[in-house]
Amino acid sequence: MLSGWAFAQAPKLETHHYTLDQVPALFEKKEGSDNPKFLEAHFTQYMGITFPEGSWMKFQKAGNVLSMQNTNEQHAWLKLGLAQQNLIQSHIHFTFRIIAFDKIMIDKFDRQYPAGIPDPLIHKLYLDGKGETVAIQNINMENWTTKTFEVESEGASEPNQKEAQRKKNPYSKSTFGVTATMSESKRSINLKLEALFPPSRGVPEDNPTQAELRIPHFSSLNMVSRFTIGNGKTIVAGQSSSIDNQSQFFFLISADIRDREGRAIHCPMEKEEGQ
Repeated sequence: MLSGWAFAQAPKLETHHYTLDQVPALFEKKEGSDNPKFLEAHFTQYMGITFPEGSWMKFQKAGNVLSMQNTNEQHAWLKLGLAQQNLIQSHIHFTFRIIAFDKIMIDKFDRQYPAGIPDPLIHKLYLDGKGETVAIQNINMENWTTKTFEVESEGASEPNQKEAQRKKNPYSKSTFGVTATMSESKRSINLKLEALFPPSRGVPEDNPTQAELRIPHFSSLNMVSRFTIGNGKTIVAGQSSSIDNQSQFFFLISADIRDREGRAIHCPMEKEEGQ
């Protein structure tokens, strides 16, 4: 029996195919650009892709399909590089959540963190099942586009509130316009939230004092709020207390960049958060 020996396991290789929106100029001008050795040298030089034993890369001009067999980490680097050069389609995926936590638990953390509870800790409490999801919405957006979405306000989110009471509150939802842009590096997303109010929920012109009811219940959100969110990260955009002061509501925004198949595009050096 051999002892004291360690044998390195061969890395697990997977084959993925990438349909390019455009063919890099170098591929068109260089002879033998569809040669696997040329491809490996090119992507090693310009994107830092490494090719362990058993890996390969091919390019099929019919359909502009780039195929690679490699490790998950190298696929992640390749996909990030292709997205940065706008060679593959990418879009932004948002998940907006309102989470209710027990106020006693949150008060303990408030005393522990006088400067404010860190966003990653709030997200971890949510992932650990310490809170109740009272509203959630997913949105896919192209770069530089604007969409609208609604989130339930504090009043509508109150667990013990009767249905009749909910109906009496015409401002049970806050409507936002969402504008999002990706950084050129595809490492972060710039988000603008703008409070919007449909005419059906508008405040009567003869009673302008009611306008304050139109402001979102999360006091940290302005009529226009701007955030920068790391790709694959989650931030806390707002916090408020429930009507009976038994719960604390947190407005969580998760954002990541994805390819046309819905697979995440991220930097392998940065740990992804659970969604």
